[in-house]
Amino acid sequence: MRLFNSLLILALVLSPVVSLAAQLEAVPDRTRVGLEESFTLELRASGSLDGDPDLSVLDKDFELLGRSQSSQVQIVNTDISRTTTWSLSLLARSAGRKTIPAICVGDDCSKPVIIDVLPDGQSSNGAAGESDLFLEVSAVPDKLWVQSQLLYKVRILTRLNFLQASLSEPEPSGVEAVVQKLGEDRNYETERNGLRYRVIERSYAIFPQQSGRLTIPEIRFGAQVAEGGRRGFDPFNQRARQLRRHSQEIKIEVLPATDAKGRN
Repeated sequence: MRLFNSLLILALVLSPVVSLAAQLEAVPDRTRVGLEESFTLELRASGSLDGDPDLSVLDKDFELLGRSQSSQVQIVNTDISRTTTWSLSLLARSAGRKTIPAICVGDDCSKPVIIDVLPDGQSSNGAAGESDLFLEVSAVPDKLWVQSQLLYKVRILTRLNFLQASLSEPEPSGVEAVVQKLGEDRNYETERNGLRYRVIERSYAIFPQQSGRLTIPEIRFGAQVAEGGRRGFDPFNQRARQLRRHSQEIKIEVLPATDAKGRN
């Protein structure tokens, strides 16, 4: 009888610990994403927790763009349940089949998740070669003389509505150069592969001050769009995703001013 009572007390002591043990689940909002398209990973914990999730395991294959946390406590009769959710905005560092490894909070860990990351230029919403967002640059002429003008244009082609966006400025290197923005941005529409795009075009005049090789590094564009971005902003569903694009680098040969005089 004494042994039975001891086992009963032990069971009563241990049962709350078992019922409160956390169960972790990693749930992505999609398992097929574009290389420069963010996705949301929700880490859901039901039960008691001891600490915060170790997110350093994501650093190898993913960039953490942002995180938020929410908690919910539910009481039904005398039963108390607690749910904690971490929402992580992630961007893959390279294309291919990637594994989100087990993420742990203390001794509790989620199961690994497979994410297919499409190559650059492909969107998870379209077929191969189709994208809702392009970034293009051009420079003319491809050879010029010191202090003459190089016309550099940046074009954003999109079928999306942006919640917010940012575009880097051209920063020539290799030779000293003066950069001037020309007028206001142009807005128009164009057709590409049977699809209609809105175009935002920005122009710059670049004046090289030395001869040599002028290099214009890649231009970077980042935008935040609402889920279902083609439909525009939905005030009842404000979840957003991040998109990034970058242009190619451009190299221009700058000839000495003496060559220009000899040509005349």
